[in-house]
Amino acid sequence: MSRIDFQTLRDGRVAVITINRPEAHNALDKDAQDGLHAAFDRFAADDGLWVAILTGAGSAAFCAGHDLKSPAPEGPADLPTSGFGGVTARFDLDKPVIAAEGHDLGFVTEVVAPDAVMEAALRWADALLAVSPLAARAAKQVVQQLAALPLAQASALQWTLPAVQTMQTSADRGEGMAAFVDRRPPVWSGR
Repeated sequence: MSRIDFQTLRDGRVAVITINRPEAHNALDKDAQDGLHAAFDRFAADDGLWVAILTGAGSAAFCAGHDLKSPAPEGPADLPTSGFGGVTARFDLDKPVIAAEGHDLGFVTEVVAPDAVMEAALRWADALLAVSPLAARAAKQVVQQLAALPLAQASALQWTLPAVQTMQTSADRGEGMAAFVDRRPPVWSGR
């Protein structure tokens, strides 16, 4: 049985995906791998969800990696198609994901005390909710697909990416310009 919890916050715009195996330091067995795959499928498919926060239950560990009490994956066939943890091979996910304990994973935006992790993650989620979700997706797609290219080539190619084209013709683009002219906060629709 998967022990992955899925909760929505911030008017249904933020998905909080929690690995709920604190007794195993949130280590991932096959059920947890499959559960994370399903949770991120759900997040990716729901246009109303704009940001995800991935976290682990308890205070001992965010995720200890593979559960050594279960058979180790011997190759990609032993993992979900989306990779380890349901995310490492999910190259098409263009929505932002916040790892609530990213310092342990080697990428850091902010370091906070353990009891302030979710508060900080939600603050970052709120910052992402303040921009058009289509703009956030377009920015992520540009980085994912063009970061390795020379700047001049990437600058030219960015306009051909599907997420950028969608953003350029969206209602959110018009809303952003109207809000600027009217000197009011924009109301994003994600369309």
